[in-house]
Amino acid sequence: MTAAAVSWKLSPGRSYQRFLEHIEFLTSQCANAGAQLVVMPENISLELLALHQTASCEDAAAILADYDYTDHAAALAQKHNLWLIAGTTILEKRNAAIIAGPSGERIRAEKIMLTQYEQNEWKLERGSHLQMFGDVPAAVTICYDAEFPESGRAVANAGGLIQCVPAFTESEKGFHRVRYCCHARSVENQIFVLHASLVGGLGCEPAPEAFGSSAIIAPPIEPFGPNSVLAETPLGVEGIAIAELDIEALIKGREMNDVRNFHDRNRAEYSVNIN
Repeated sequence: MTAAAVSWKLSPGRSYQRFLEHIEFLTSQCANAGAQLVVMPENISLELLALHQTASCEDAAAILADYDYTDHAAALAQKHNLWLIAGTTILEKRNAAIIAGPSGERIRAEKIMLTQYEQNEWKLERGSHLQMFGDVPAAVTICYDAEFPESGRAVANAGGLIQCVPAFTESEKGFHRVRYCCHARSVENQIFVLHASLVGGLGCEPAPEAFGSSAIIAPPIEPFGPNSVLAETPLGVEGIAIAELDIEALIKGREMNDVRNFHDRNRAEYSVNIN
């Protein structure tokens, strides 16, 4: 299957209608390139806060909760016959990914591990479980979720072959932290990982700057390339990374390579001696 990971550049000057049109524009670009799975970044709706310039950071989550664009995403997914992870926004006090499918599916995937800002400033609540979707089994783990090995293991144990990671990182350190973890999740579980980054910024909290690039990552085993980055966008600019996910090769690689992390990870046991 063909997958796309989108870097979305925040544009504080867009109206809500233009925001919806931008989702449509990027989805159309991906569809025209043959994508069957499209992943957009975390918190793409942050740019709508510019329409409420007097709002405080503490009010931001409640404001964003008024912008539920699930219907729009569902219509686009059906129109283009693809799976669309239309970024994340705040819904019912949760940081939630909007997932729409080609047959009218509407699924919400909620962030489980929250940052200190999300807990203390936005007063968000944690999600409780991962959500599988698609004919080729996939799941969404939102940004910080991907920094924990348990997220990828849960996806793989449920039969998932693709881990989608919508992300928003304000600094170069944050970006590399998430990107390195995406590589780790791919190695540990021998799955594809799609990392979609927010870029640009509002110039003030809660998004003074967003730093990153988007990438489609395979485990570094045969027949994939040496660093197994199948496609990547340039740092800091809006763009689309598109690549073919060879599912048959991935499954074969789990069985044929000298390292078989997918099988061995649940058998790994390490005792520790403390002198």
